[in-house]
Amino acid sequence: MKITNLLAKKPEDIIRIQSSQTLKEALEVMNQRRIGALMVEKDGKIVGIMTERDILRNIHKLQCFKDNMIVADIMMPKGTFIEGDASSDLQTVMQTMTDKKVRHLPIFDGGKMVGLVSIGDVIKSLLEATNDENQLLKGYIAGTY
Repeated sequence: MKITNLLAKKPEDIIRIQSSQTLKEALEVMNQRRIGALMVEKDGKIVGIMTERDILRNIHKLQCFKDNMIVADIMMPKGTFIEGDASSDLQTVMQTMTDKKVRHLPIFDGGKMVGLVSIGDVIKSLLEATNDENQLLKGYIAGTY
């Protein structure tokens, strides 16, 4: 199964935040939407990603949470985070996420961001595909297919 099949099942909007917004604003968006990552924009272009892990690591490093912290202080800039390709299959994406120890993977097609997948999205899709295959095999063995 291709990653594009998974993306077709997800809402089309990619939740974004401006690099100049405060960390507090970012946390509010993440909590409201119940998501673990935000794509970061500046002047209409993707400049980074900010995940729950980035927030925890930086707050731990600073040993505090400052009200004036902005997203740009915490995010991983474009070029330093791992990207996926829209033509990849789910197994390749899952292997990349596992190898690189990332939970969120922005997906690009021809330089344009087309989606953001989480490891949960990938596992859910693989489980659905496995269950479908299992049902087909059971039907084949029982002679009902």
